[in-house]
Amino acid sequence: MANWKRILIIVSIIILIAIPWYGIKAVQFIQGESQSHIATPIQSTNKVHQGDNLVETAISALLELDKYFYFFLLAIPAALFIDNFWRWILILFVIPYTLIWSTYASYDTRNLAITFPIYTTIIGLGVWGFTKRVLDMFQKIKLLRLPLFLPLVLLIAGLLFGLNHTYNESFLVERQLDLQKQLFSPGLNEQLLAYFADKPTDIRILTSYPLDYIPGLHGQVNFSFSNLDQFEEFINSGDIDYVLYPQYTSQEIKEAIAAGEEASQFTVILSNSDWIPFTLIEVNEISD
Repeated sequence: MANWKRILIIVSIIILIAIPWYGIKAVQFIQGESQSHIATPIQSTNKVHQGDNLVETAISALLELDKYFYFFLLAIPAALFIDNFWRWILILFVIPYTLIWSTYASYDTRNLAITFPIYTTIIGLGVWGFTKRVLDMFQKIKLLRLPLFLPLVLLIAGLLFGLNHTYNESFLVERQLDLQKQLFSPGLNEQLLAYFADKPTDIRILTSYPLDYIPGLHGQVNFSFSNLDQFEEFINSGDIDYVLYPQYTSQEIKEAIAAGEEASQFTVILSNSDWIPFTLIEVNEISD
């Protein structure tokens, strides 16, 4: 009963804080003073998974979690060995939130990040509860006459030994580089890495995209793509080999790029259709 009271108080406080804000926004939507973006995550999720229905989308999203999908699986048996408070947190919040994320906002794993600490807490408590139950059982039937802490020490030592040999320095460095290539727009990174793989190392790319944070990419020259005079100054300097510009580039610069393409000053190399689309063009030398 005490746990239910605690949950009820927490939920009530959350509702009291949230309802006024949602009420104000609802009035603004009705009066046309504001626009809802509630459909945007759904559109992005459908674009990523391309499922025919919610079930296919959910399955695709959960499987693409890769190793984090095991959080979802391990939490269910772990619930058998934890107290009721954490069990209800799992049933009422964590699992429903995960399923909603899988169909509504799974275009980005970060939208599920709020559940990871709770998943790991539940799994950890479940492992502890299971271990304690097994040791108690051994103690009762007198199969284990060693001190209770000794099997745990041996288990932890074995895990540390195995992890040290599996996750060595070279593995961690390689893994870190692979993960860095997934920063920002993984699809665009893959296209750029493939294209620039056999290009000179001294190229310079005018862009607002953080190329220097992606292993294997370099030559970033920062530009916001909002000022036409500055853009023309960069291009006319002769120091820029490529331009990687975003969809939000000012209309004046877009028109200048279109004119340059017609005059063979620019050549379109690639483009992508991620959350923020980018286009890569090569700057050609124009002889007088």
